[in-house]
Amino acid sequence: MFIHICIFVNYISAKMIAVSHIRTDFQYFIICLILLGASCVQNAPMHDYFEIQFIDSETGRGIPLVEIQALNKVPYITDSHGYIAYYEPGLMNEGVYFLVECEGYVYPKDVTGRSALTLEISPGASVVIEMRQIQPAERLYRTTGHGIYRNSYLLGHDIPIKEPLLNAHVLGQDSNIGVKYKGKIFWIWGDTFLPSEYTGNFSVSAATSLLPEAGGLNPEDGINFDYFVDRDGSSKSMISLDGPGYVWFEWLMNIPDSNGNEQLVAKYSRVGGQWQNYERGVALFNDASEMFEKLSNSEDWLKGYSIMHHPFKAMRGDQNHYYITSEFQMQRVPIDIDLVGRPEAYESFTCLQPGSRYDLEHLKLDRNANGTLNYDWKKNTDVINMQRQNDLIEKGLINQEEGWIQLLNLTTHKPMHVARGSVFWNEYRQKWIMIAGGAHDYNGDILYSEADTPVGPWGYACVVARHDNMFYNPSQHPFFDQEDGRIIFFEGTYTNFWGQGSTKAHYDYNQLMYKLDLGKEATMLPSPVYRMTNGNLSFGSEIRANKSWHQIDNIAFFAYPPDHHPADLLPIYKTHNGRHTTLSMDGPNSPFMYALPDSIDQSKKYEGQWECFIESFEAIDNYLPLVITSGNGELRATSESRSISVVKSQLNDEELLLTIKQYGKEYALKGIVTNGKISGGWFSADDKFSGNWKGELLSDQWLPQFNSSLFLIKSNSKNLCQAWANPFGQLVFDWQIEPY
Repeated sequence: MFIHICIFVNYISAKMIAVSHIRTDFQYFIICLILLGASCVQNAPMHDYFEIQFIDSETGRGIPLVEIQALNKVPYITDSHGYIAYYEPGLMNEGVYFLVECEGYVYPKDVTGRSALTLEISPGASVVIEMRQIQPAERLYRTTGHGIYRNSYLLGHDIPIKEPLLNAHVLGQDSNIGVKYKGKIFWIWGDTFLPSEYTGNFSVSAATSLLPEAGGLNPEDGINFDYFVDRDGSSKSMISLDGPGYVWFEWLMNIPDSNGNEQLVAKYSRVGGQWQNYERGVALFNDASEMFEKLSNSEDWLKGYSIMHHPFKAMRGDQNHYYITSEFQMQRVPIDIDLVGRPEAYESFTCLQPGSRYDLEHLKLDRNANGTLNYDWKKNTDVINMQRQNDLIEKGLINQEEGWIQLLNLTTHKPMHVARGSVFWNEYRQKWIMIAGGAHDYNGDILYSEADTPVGPWGYACVVARHDNMFYNPSQHPFFDQEDGRIIFFEGTYTNFWGQGSTKAHYDYNQLMYKLDLGKEATMLPSPVYRMTNGNLSFGSEIRANKSWHQIDNIAFFAYPPDHHPADLLPIYKTHNGRHTTLSMDGPNSPFMYALPDSIDQSKKYEGQWECFIESFEAIDNYLPLVITSGNGELRATSESRSISVVKSQLNDEELLLTIKQYGKEYALKGIVTNGKISGGWFSADDKFSGNWKGELLSDQWLPQFNSSLFLIKSNSKNLCQAWANPFGQLVFDWQIEPY
């Protein structure tokens, strides 16, 4: 349109000069308006978008990161309000079939087995579409990058943040740390993409924002970042170091000086293309220059790799420390600016002998006289994190149960591997809680776990968010906690760099914010039940209140405390006579704990609505929606497919056997259910065709009840209930660490 106008203006100018002795300027002005209108006939008015909003069916809130694609393969993605401003020349005023996908949310499948819908595209009209959230964490909005509320802006909707399109020229931004500093939140990010060049700002970006209680936005609505910028208004480099490489910050610490004035200290890494270290040290923020200035560097730090941490302050006796926790790489250092830059001032949580290094060829394990590993805080000693622990187990240097990290999937009882994340005290749960990225089988997942002390016992965990793409360096922001910590917020970097999904425009290599309600059943985890030296049983909250940790003998099992448990569990009562504890189904006082019945009908895990697909099927229609019910000791499956019917269904030693018919031909299917998913094989009656099939449970079920590794509790030689087994072979904790 701009080209049309330019050509037209030049044409009219020439004409006016040529015939100015005949026509008046006013007449040519009228001609200009007429011709200008004619030149714009083929261009779409801005208000002719078709408005689409995807909302959470439970909360009514708009859902970010929903992607729709017509069969022309042109993707449209919702903004942080869940809006799409749809305009596609040639498809307006048409019925258009869209495929729908969104990580963590589902839209019903059509008869072909695709999550899809057909919309009548009408310029200026709107439609609202509901999706169902299938994970505990709720995606709220994108915090960084271009076009956070792009579609809301185009459609004329209210927007909560001041810079909804482009703030400080930031297009993409990696890995975030936020700390409270001088009455505000001080934020830093890693590599930052700017419009002008690929390596826009690869030496740390930063901003501040107001705390919610001091005039900032409610974290449910967004964050108004006030970036530190250069003369061009672009997010500026926050530190200047000599030499090549990118500069990343590994942590931020707010450390008071001798007069109590706040000082902001960062640990930095200058790294190369293969993440090798050129330099590592600490820097101090200069409020006047708004830059971090190098304090010192350390050769000893060069052997490690750069890792993002989110330290917390805590007291242990009369000593105050910052604790560093990411990837269970537990270290602590006194809150002293003269010490945080000196590696020898740090203590590591480890089972190695004091002063020794992690060297598998010359390993020095610290064992007590009885052979028990001695986990403790030790100076000048290498940490034993999760990866190193796994290596020690694999090489037979320690037993599985000797490990201080025993994270198990609550539903499957299988080990869960964690990547980077955060650990903070949570007032609502009265525990230390972890938000961390998943590793290995859990890439893209966000894991939640909790423990009575920062070093454990880290037992069971669950997945609270899933992504097809990579979601890394997540961290909880405790300064955003609501309802005494029942509602928490966390964010992390979303990218396709190492992911399996498609690249999402605007969202890729940017930060996503999530909200997690710790009162939801899906986040509830069993807690250690400690057996005391006097025979009593206690939960950690009672031990902490009474400071009776020295009386702990072992962990009996894991169960749910009375103030935090899923529905439909059994209340279990306790009596203690001073030497022995008896558990029973009734008692004079309130329940001591909640647990599962002594036996579980495993056929119940098959019940519900299933979405199944038959792979490499003979026919085109391979979508098999099933409804499975039970009664009178039998399992019955019915098909909701347009072409497939179920002829026979039965359960044989936990294996589901189905006979289905399609277009007159019969097929046999066998499958096993694990963790709400079914998988198995199929073959045709004439044995000419065979393949695999799989399915996923849509109905809500509390799947941990079907865990095959539950712990049977007996009372007076009779089966009483089931709880969760204790995976630890020894006690590992530090009860003296108290929140700052």
